[in-house]
Amino acid sequence: MHRRVSVPLQITPETFTGFSLEPIVDELLASSELAREGKTARTLIKSKPLTVVLTALRAGAMLHEHAAPGSVLVVPLRGEVTFEHAAESSRVATDGGAVTLMGPGVRHTVRAHSDSAFLLLVGGRE
Repeated sequence: MHRRVSVPLQITPETFTGFSLEPIVDELLASSELAREGKTARTLIKSKPLTVVLTALRAGAMLHEHAAPGSVLVVPLRGEVTFEHAAESSRVATDGGAVTLMGPGVRHTVRAHSDSAFLLLVGGRE
């Protein structure tokens, strides 16, 4: 079952739903905030054990060094971005099926090579 939902969703023991990401990705990539700031995001799911954020970046945009309080799994949806940590980098693109995993508190930067969107699945704080 895939439908339009209000976000952020709250997870309860009864939660069992599906929804399409495509219209949300399209909306973020066409937003005035993305055009103005080069970046935008929307929290899709917010709960103590899991937060899911859909992030969009304009080609050439960069997220300066930051960290998340929990473990993060990055799932690319459109475009291509590079996540950099210290001397390492991980390039993720929708055509490669690659994901990036970071431990809690890992400081990193993000650079978009094309207009891009990706999901951040952030686990609870450790």
